[in-house]
Amino acid sequence: LPAARPMHSGAMAVLRQNAEAMDIAYHFAKGVCGGELGGRFRGKPGDGAAAILYGLEIGLSPSAALQRVVVIHGMPSIEARTMVALLQSRGYKVRATAQSDESVTVQGIDLEGDVYESTWTIERAVRAGYVPTIDERTGKYKTNDRGKLIGNEKYLTDPQAMLKAKAQAEVCRDMAPDVLLGISYSSEELLSENWGSAATMAQQQVQA
Repeated sequence: LPAARPMHSGAMAVLRQNAEAMDIAYHFAKGVCGGELGGRFRGKPGDGAAAILYGLEIGLSPSAALQRVVVIHGMPSIEARTMVALLQSRGYKVRATAQSDESVTVQGIDLEGDVYESTWTIERAVRAGYVPTIDERTGKYKTNDRGKLIGNEKYLTDPQAMLKAKAQAEVCRDMAPDVLLGISYSSEELLSENWGSAATMAQQQVQA
């Protein structure tokens, strides 16, 4: 094996800064996550601190990060509407140009005037596996090998909101990946993915 290169001093400085930031974030999270305002991170200051650091990278305040960052299947995510808010605060324009329970089209305009557009339909969501479907053998909705519903039940109860979230996330990622820092999924998408066996989960995390 070739001789190991000495660690660059700049890398150590970044690591030290991150460690200090984590310590500060943990101290903040420990105070907040002990009460009702801790929300999903109540009693989990370590996870709360990680959410704070993740939120700071994309422009969320510590308090907002604890409310907006959602950890699903071990991965941090944010809601599609939070993506939209982050972009709009920087001058991007995002709006739905057509929406119904069957189809939603979202349009985005970046800082240079370039237009981005995404349309999500129920048919497209079904093909992607996001919409629960009936198993003809049992007459019940299909489940994965963990016994969990395949797809997201909200596509049945509020399809318009889910299609809009999917189109918004797609437009935001395409239009401003630098703002979102490579966020692979919105929380709505992670809740819709088929996370079955542990092997499947590991594979999807690598692909993300």
